[in-house]
Amino acid sequence: MRRIEAVTGKGALELVSRRDQTLVQLGEIVKASEDSLVEKVRQLSSHSRALEKQLEQLKAKMASSTGSDLASEARDVNGVKL
Repeated sequence: MRRIEAVTGKGALELVSRRDQTLVQLGEIVKASEDSLVEKVRQLSSHSRALEKQLEQLKAKMASSTGSDLASEARDVNGVKL
């Protein structure tokens, strides 16, 4: 079952006005016109995901290189690596 709500009269005009203001503010934030806002948000989202993936890869690389750095600093004492 679905619930449908209707807004009429002054309330409808206020709702449309608030949504318009929201679109204008979002456009200003992402530096896009109202017509290209959806595409700009898609691009930013895609770019953000790519940067997050790259960050995770760099974190993994740093973690693995830390282990190899420790191994290269090991010293051989009487045939035992320390």
